[in-house]
Amino acid sequence: MRYSITSGWACMFLLTVFSTKAFTQTRETADSLFAIQQFDQASLMYERAIYERPGDALFLATTLLSKANCLKAQQKFEQIGSLLSRIDLSVLSDSLKQEIYFQKALGYYLSDNFELAEKNILPSFNLESFHTNTQLNSVLLYTFILDELGKWNQA
Repeated sequence: MRYSITSGWACMFLLTVFSTKAFTQTRETADSLFAIQQFDQASLMYERAIYERPGDALFLATTLLSKANCLKAQQKFEQIGSLLSRIDLSVLSDSLKQEIYFQKALGYYLSDNFELAEKNILPSFNLESFHTNTQLNSVLLYTFILDELGKWNQA
């Protein structure tokens, strides 16, 4: 009995180690494909990594941001907003939320959907910890959005 319990725990430990390594390898493969500009394959590998690791909100957010970079490289800007809408923002840090708001707004801006771009950039200004680099990018993007909407006094 003692042997079976011990071997059972050992098997569970090994399964956890190997499955975590598989998640990491899938994500690393996707990053490698992105680095050599194989954006379609990288997008598929990012989705596979997400599928293999359900329930991890931080992993989902960072992986979807990486996939959004693939879409930007392919100039598929209109898909970025819906892709990043899959992320549950309530469990993330403010700096990651800021990045997601910025990327969504940028995607909408580049696809000429300025109203949605404005709607998605505004929540970033209400975050408590507003990172200075991202803040500068967000303010600049918001200025461009306001210019496109003809709100020159606000810009």
